[in-house]
Amino acid sequence: MLAKQRYIKMERVLNGSGMDTVVLELDLLLDGETIIAEGRSYPLKDVYDISYRIVGGQLGILYLHTSSGVYPFNVEEDPAAFILAFKRTASRR
Repeated sequence: MLAKQRYIKMERVLNGSGMDTVVLELDLLLDGETIIAEGRSYPLKDVYDISYRIVGGQLGILYLHTSSGVYPFNVEEDPAAFILAFKRTASRR
């Protein structure tokens, strides 16, 4: 694994008295060939770019720009090291 970036996923769950929001903390993993996120993988050959935008306070959105669309990930930590690792890996291809 070359880099890891924590991201937040929010799910709505039905309980006995209504809906609850469950916050999951997950990891994006970058290896030499793939970015992996909760049961889905993005081959690096299909990832064109990664960008980041702060949306308020500590929350930001990291975007994977791929051949099949743009995938957003909510992040609380600055993803600069993850993005740099991706760019270094992508430049070697």
